Amino acid sequence: FTAVVDACGKAGDWSNASNVFQQMRLEGIEPDGGSWGALLNAMGKAGQVEKMLAKHKEMCATGGQPNVVTMTTLLDHAGAAGEMDTVKDIWREIHDCQVLPNVQCYNTLINCYATAKDPGKAEELLAEMVQSAAVKPNAISFNRCVQYAT
Repeated sequence: FTAVVDACGKAGDWSNASNVFQQMRLEGIEPDGGSWGALLNAMGKAGQVEKMLAKHKEMCATGGQPNVVTMTTLLDHAGAAGEMDTVKDIWREIHDCQVLPNVQCYNTLINCYATAKDPGKAEELLAEMVQSAAVKPNAISFNRCVQYAT
């Protein structure tokens, strides 16, 4: 089922992805992190940020545990939709749920701020990464800041 949900998402058909996901659950198959992630990505990719966030809440309410991949997906799509308040809420949730952000998660957040024309916040995040013992910036981290600072 996950492969079909993912394929629907890649085709831009979030509605069918949601239907397949629901059918999986009706057949008694509990979704795992990959299934939830595929559905959230399908919805986000189609610009259905509110629906994506509602499904994320449903995932958490039914025992699904958010992970860094899921949370990065949420950040990416909320940022692409220009939903910066939502981006901030997701970042808080990452810390509240004790999800450890990795370099991809930070880069996604940097990109959100950079594309929202807030390069100062993007640079703050880069500085946080430079000083972090856990997550070090990579070339993408620096490039995003430089790209949008000019």
